[in-house]
This record gives sequence, structure tokens and C-alpha cells, in this order.
Amino acid sequence: MKYLTLYLTLISTLAFSSQENTPVVGQVTMSAGEVEIIRSNGQRISAQRRSDILVGDILETGPNGIIHIRFIDEALVSVSCESALKIQQYGTENNQVVELDLIEGHIRSITGTINPAKYILHTASADVRITRSPSDFMVSEELGANASFSVANGGIRVENYSGALNLGIGGDFNFAEVAKDQSPNGLAFAPAAISCD
Repeated sequence: MKYLTLYLTLISTLAFSSQENTPVVGQVTMSAGEVEIIRSNGQRISAQRRSDILVGDILETGPNGIIHIRFIDEALVSVSCESALKIQQYGTENNQVVELDLIEGHIRSITGTINPAKYILHTASADVRITRSPSDFMVSEELGANASFSVANGGIRVENYSGALNLGIGGDFNFAEVAKDQSPNGLAFAPAAISCD
């Protein structure tokens, strides 16, 4: 029993230490409703104003939850209700890549100072890359539904294995929808999922 206790203490200490070595890449500026930050070690914490955001975190919102984050390059991200966003990578001194994964739900992003060529947002239907910075864009993807994209400023490229489409500056549309395994479809008007957010 003594060795089991020692082993469990050692494991929890290592998990805590590895979490301490993960760089802080952002901070919560606003959190309302049910919002949790899931650390890479599985620890769940309630998101509060000024909570640190680390690489590997998943931001998860409930039916009435919303969270705003300011990242180290002054980028702003808002995650709406019933959403989950994973911070895969976020530029630090040694790594200037931004890689986010929208697992499901709705986000709005205003890009910061990191090189736009190093920015990628993954969704189940398509990836978003920045073509013109600063960019202000929204993405909505419900499980089993089409993904919706909107650009208010700047430009993005929505791409998947079936095709690609520029939105905003340098594109013919500001809105698009993407069905799984189909190329992005430009729209003249905001899709319902975006216009209701």
C-alpha cells in the first residue's frame, strides 16, 4: 500500500509539473454561464475572468455559456454556447504557429500579430487559413450539419480535399457553407447558423 501511495503521488506530481511547463498562450477576458477549461491532463476547471489558457486546452461551453479569450499576439476569440474549441498550438518564441480545432459549435476570431500564413483552424468539414490580416471571421459547425463561414474584415481561405474558396478580400463572397466531403459553396447572404449568432 505504501508503494501504491508513493506511485500515485509521483504520477500526480509529474502531471502537475508538466502542466506548469506548458506555456500560457492566452487569458479569459469574459466568461458567462457554464464554461469549462479541460487541461491536457484531463483536469476540468471552471473558466473565470483572468483564467490562463494553455496549449492543449479544450474550451467547452454549455447551453448558456460563452467565453472570450485574448491571446498572446492580441488575437481575440469568442466561443459561443454548446461549443468546444481545442488549442492545438499557439505561437511562442520558438513556435510561431497557430493551430485551433473547432470540435463543434460556433466561434468568432479576430486575428492578431502572428504571421497569417502560420494560422489554421480545423473543422470537420474544412480548414480555414488567413489570406488577409487582420481578419474578423465566424465559423459555425454543428455535428451532422453543414459548416458555415463568414468574413466581416480581411480574408480567409476555406479548403478541404474537394476544393477551396477565398472569402472576404480577394474572394467573390463573404459567406460560405461546406457539406462534409464537398467543396466550399460561396453564398450571397449569411447562412442561418451565422446570421442567428
